[in-house]
Amino acid sequence: MQSTQMTATGRTIVKELVVRASPERAYRAFTEKAELERWFVTRADVDLRPGGVYDLTWEPDSRVPGRVVELDPPRRFVFDWDDGPKYGITRITVDFEPADDERTRIRLVHTGFSTNPDWDPLYLDVTAGWTKELEYLRDWLDSGKAKEWPTATAQRA
Repeated sequence: MQSTQMTATGRTIVKELVVRASPERAYRAFTEKAELERWFVTRADVDLRPGGVYDLTWEPDSRVPGRVVELDPPRRFVFDWDDGPKYGITRITVDFEPADDERTRIRLVHTGFSTNPDWDPLYLDVTAGWTKELEYLRDWLDSGKAKEWPTATAQRA
């Protein structure tokens, strides 16, 4: 499930999915370096405490510095992304709740996107990106299938 919401302060991306994993396991997929590097990014620098670094790199051309905002394992993880001087800070809130004995519902809410047309490229890119990346997350948590990186990037490990 996905949606776009308009608020007084801008646009919000909302994504939901159910994965075959416990809330604890799903939470670790967002908070542990080794987990993030299996489904999401080529490099993660994580200092898991409020105010700690949460920098994500998609080699060879994209890096988003971030900060940990809130930790409530295994229920909620909140972090900010710094999208640079043109856009500034956006916030991602990820909630984890049991769907049944074997599955977890993950709800991701990404806020802080202006309605100004200058923000359209970032908003559209991030919306498409979350759709794609959460499918990689589902593959990782449901079947252990890691994201396949281009050959040059994969050889870095």
